[in-house]
Amino acid sequence: MLDRAVSMNISVLLKAADTPETAQDCRRRHIMEAAERCFARSGFHKTSMQEICAEAAMSPGALYRYFKSKEAIIEAICLDERQRCHGTLEPLLVEGDFTEAFVDMAMAYFEQMRRPGATPMMLEVFAEGLRNGAVGRNFLENEAMVREHISDFVKRAADRGDIDATVDHDAAIGMMMALGEGIVMRSAIDPALEPERIRAMLAAMIDAVFGRGKRR
Repeated sequence: MLDRAVSMNISVLLKAADTPETAQDCRRRHIMEAAERCFARSGFHKTSMQEICAEAAMSPGALYRYFKSKEAIIEAICLDERQRCHGTLEPLLVEGDFTEAFVDMAMAYFEQMRRPGATPMMLEVFAEGLRNGAVGRNFLENEAMVREHISDFVKRAADRGDIDATVDHDAAIGMMMALGEGIVMRSAIDPALEPERIRAMLAAMIDAVFGRGKRR
């Protein structure tokens, strides 16, 4: 049975994502999207509040009513990213076929990363994560959250006997996460690499990595 704390954690954030946005929420979203474009172009450190104001077509006075600093915008973007991450994890809530759920999660992630500027932003966040600043800490928290939910999903599958319990599941999860990130980055320079084209190959790799071939 799905761990109650994990299920509630994901469900609460998914419910919050479905809550209609107010006019103030829409304005904040507009500023955050403008900031993301700036960060993707210039990086976190080189982007100024003036540049964000110009991108958002807002005066400094108007923008500062919503965010007091660039750091506050970055924090809001990180929290928003965490909510998006929870959305991609939704397939893991269904007690169905292990490989199908894993592939559906990957496809949800790929779709999320197709939004304009998402991949350059991801690369900037990765680089900032290595510097271990506030952005890096938020990135690592998001990473830990995603890994925890995938680990719980994999453990339940192992307990049911759906996958090989002798496989190093932690290493396997890390490998699959790295593969997903690599596909996203490769797609940015190779538009022909549509995720749907590799769905079957991804499923075969998941089966091989988690030892499902022994169970089929």
